[in-house]
Amino acid sequence: MAIPLTMELCHACNRKSKHVTKKPAPLMPDLAEFMTTEEAAKVLGFHVQSIRNMIRTNKLEGLKIGGKTWLVSKKSLQEYLKETSGMSKNDPRRGQGQN
Repeated sequence: MAIPLTMELCHACNRKSKHVTKKPAPLMPDLAEFMTTEEAAKVLGFHVQSIRNMIRTNKLEGLKIGGKTWLVSKKSLQEYLKETSGMSKNDPRRGQGQN
């Protein structure tokens, strides 16, 4: 796959040179729409590892940043709370949500 080259004025050397055209970086999501796994664990009354497992099994939406850090979508947490309201924390139906 060939990378397209363009002739542009190089700002570093003030002459025309070939530059590789790159795709723009993806936009950073609005972090106000997310919470940490620790915060989500407190809201739901679960262990932090349970929150990570819920992200992996698509019961909650999450965003991995860096190498290890997960953020939980506040919207998906609210939807999960709505779907499971009135259920015991240990109710097996809680695991059947958004799959």
